[in-house]
Amino acid sequence: MRPGLIVCHPSSHASKSTDNQNWQRRTNTSSGCSASTVGAAHCSVDQRFRFEQIHTGLSLMQETAFTHGLPQQASWGADFLRTETEESKTTTWTNLATGVSSNVFIGEVFPKADYPRGHTDQVGVLRRMKSRSASSLTPGLRYDSFKLVPENDPLYVRTDGRSAVSKQGSHLSPKFAAMYGMSPAWNLYAQYLEGYRGPSYEEVNRYFYNNSQRYALTGNPDLKPETSRSFEVGSKYAGKSWGSQFALYENRYQNFIESVLLPAGDPNLVVAGGVTFQHLSLQESFPCGDSRRRLARLLAGAADAASVGRHRHYTWL
Repeated sequence: MRPGLIVCHPSSHASKSTDNQNWQRRTNTSSGCSASTVGAAHCSVDQRFRFEQIHTGLSLMQETAFTHGLPQQASWGADFLRTETEESKTTTWTNLATGVSSNVFIGEVFPKADYPRGHTDQVGVLRRMKSRSASSLTPGLRYDSFKLVPENDPLYVRTDGRSAVSKQGSHLSPKFAAMYGMSPAWNLYAQYLEGYRGPSYEEVNRYFYNNSQRYALTGNPDLKPETSRSFEVGSKYAGKSWGSQFALYENRYQNFIESVLLPAGDPNLVVAGGVTFQHLSLQESFPCGDSRRRLARLLAGAADAASVGRHRHYTWL
């Protein structure tokens, strides 16, 4: 047995932010500075929308090569990611004739936030074995967990009386892949893998309501984590000057999270007679077309076989 190789990716830190500042001058408008109602008033509107998300992570990978009948390779990996989220909206309008200013604009009180400050922790641990020969078997097992933690944020105020919620979960996802070498350049392969994704912070705790247009976007504290099962068979050819790949695959999702328009009379409508979109967990879903359609793909060129059959937000190291 040879000593293992440990690869440690230093703690990563990335952030994305949006700071949108708008100033408007409205003439011949209503006393409330409406953009659609005609009147004799003149006003100015000063708006600022801020969003910031910070990602901090760490990844580890160890690989050990050994011989037990056939050359084999064992590996394990772990990754951690914390995502911190903060958002705010401010609006002030001023009547230019009287100089009076107000933070109540089109029925909304500012400052406000669509979701409270908070963070999401995600942890993944992987164990995988692989035989190193012309034909190979690769069984693997991955553990994933997530935890959403909202903070007390005075800007997060809901008209439905609800509060932000914490949420957590974990899951074991197996993977099994097999490859058979027809020749040094041509391989047949098959794989089965399961995936897991917890709902995002925004999908659980978001709350946006436009009072003037009676339009709402809301999260869902009752969302369940997504799970998936993926099946794939195919072949790969890598010649000296060209390559090709053919694959048949099917992805099935359980509790697929989707934003849908709530029907009239639904108890989760923000306001009766208005329009509300909410994230829901669909029991079983076959995205990208007919639910029973098998998809075929033919890729010519230098295709990366490792990317075949992967789907949204699920990660296998």
